[in-house]
Amino acid sequence: MMNTVDCAHVPEGQRLAYWRETVAGLFPRAQVTMAKADGFEGSVRWRTLGPVTISEICSVAQCVTRSKEDVDNARADVFELNLQVKGEGLITQCGRDAVTQPGDFALYDSARPFAMQFDRGFKQLSLQMPQPALRQRVWNADAYTALAFSGRDGTGKALALLLEHCLIDRAALTQEAQAALAGTLMDVLGQCLIAQTNRLDQKSWGRRRTLRRLKDVLLNHISEPSFTPAQAAAHCGISLRYAHHLFEMEEQTLSRWLLLQRLNAAKRALHAPGNAQRTLADIAFSCGFTDAAHFSRTFKAQFGNAPSRLRVKTNKTALLD
Repeated sequence: MMNTVDCAHVPEGQRLAYWRETVAGLFPRAQVTMAKADGFEGSVRWRTLGPVTISEICSVAQCVTRSKEDVDNARADVFELNLQVKGEGLITQCGRDAVTQPGDFALYDSARPFAMQFDRGFKQLSLQMPQPALRQRVWNADAYTALAFSGRDGTGKALALLLEHCLIDRAALTQEAQAALAGTLMDVLGQCLIAQTNRLDQKSWGRRRTLRRLKDVLLNHISEPSFTPAQAAAHCGISLRYAHHLFEMEEQTLSRWLLLQRLNAAKRALHAPGNAQRTLADIAFSCGFTDAAHFSRTFKAQFGNAPSRLRVKTNKTALLD
């Protein structure tokens, strides 16, 4: 099923605000700014295929920024791949810049801060996918962010044609067919990324590999408050000091990252219908917190609502549905 949003039907003075609200509903939260607020135009059409979403975005000059605060307050563990169709784009992430001309791809990670800039009108195709799904194909996928590669020939052209076909083909597909098509898209993307390996900074690549392993170890033990960062570092064969240094690469502290993972795990648990009968303390303890009062305070500070209020809101919404 194809969905479309277009600013053309909105009064001109309200278009930018409408666009910001629309973008926030379709993509991980980011700030959209304009060189001038008048004369705004923009449209998005999108289609979901199993775990992935394919979008076509057409708009005028703008800057899209996802800050550290946005990442902390609205976690989104997704990769996004852009194919520049018209105009020129610039993606900045982790100290690297990717300039995309028509026919170029660039990957970025919505779990980390980034900025995109368009100095004039543009058109892009976007593929949004869960991070674990792409990492199954390319374990160090985040090492390829903000690295432009061509979609004009070879495997890149095959990916571009497949992406375009998936967006324009409106045939009804079974869930199995959607999942298979999504898998094919990510398989081809994986091959495109692997082909760019010789362009990576090998030293940086090694650090990212170690950081990915460190994060996986911490996540595997997230429900165990007694499992310390020092133990995780030892498991990875590195010092605790170096573990902290690896997180500094992402402008994040290890302790803050771990706290956010526990808070987001608790938030997901509160939203899960199967947990309706579990106590808040039980959910908190299962996510690695040792003090229910501390959990409630940090949860409210992070999400703006106490966990008990979020559960009430979630339950009311479920009843209305």
